[in-house]
Amino acid sequence: MHYKKIALVVTWFQIKAYVIYHLKAKHRNGDGVHSPYVFALINDVILEQNRYYTYDIAEHIRTQYPNVYSTPAKYAKLIHRLAIHNKATNIVEFGTNIGLDTIYLATPNSQSKVITIEEQHGKATIAKNNFEQCELTNITIICDTIESQISKVVSQFDYLDLIYININHQYAQTINCYRQAKTKVRQQSIVIVDRPHLNENIERAWTEIINDTDVSLTIDLLKMGIAIFNNEIPKQHYILKY
Repeated sequence: MHYKKIALVVTWFQIKAYVIYHLKAKHRNGDGVHSPYVFALINDVILEQNRYYTYDIAEHIRTQYPNVYSTPAKYAKLIHRLAIHNKATNIVEFGTNIGLDTIYLATPNSQSKVITIEEQHGKATIAKNNFEQCELTNITIICDTIESQISKVVSQFDYLDLIYININHQYAQTINCYRQAKTKVRQQSIVIVDRPHLNENIERAWTEIINDTDVSLTIDLLKMGIAIFNNEIPKQHYILKY
């Protein structure tokens, strides 16, 4: 199956979000961060520059689809490092696309359990073929509507270490995924939201996640939002240059 290259349209909302982010973003290299936990997370995970051989698995697949939009490598690699950081064994992904991010989530630990949901049959087929090409047996892909599968998928886990929300960037579906998956979080579980400032709807959902009193730490990277459950640290929010 072939996909035409999609022209990405920049809206005034995105321009405003970009300007606000760059005006507020700080804490490069952890400067001004007083929490040792957050300082280590920023320097040892988010801003880490070391190369992992497992990057090559997903990036080899990326070269086969030059005209298909996927999460930029810089952010996809961060997803991989976050999975390593919290030793994620139970992972759910809402929105598979062609499976590049799923591969980044699955490769840190071959014994992990990754369930991903994709609504579009064509993309799901491509993703499944990519997983087979990479010989990844710890991924289960479901092709169906997100709404019909959220509770079924979440119920298959005793707990969730990492939740990745990369769907239609609309408020209702994003916040529904978050709320249902949140019922299975535990200490140091991570929620990742793709492009939380893409439009008003997804930004509204991201703002609710930031304000959730159960979330201890949120980090805004403009094109990615990270929320962490850790009751050993006070509630904090950072806008980080990335």
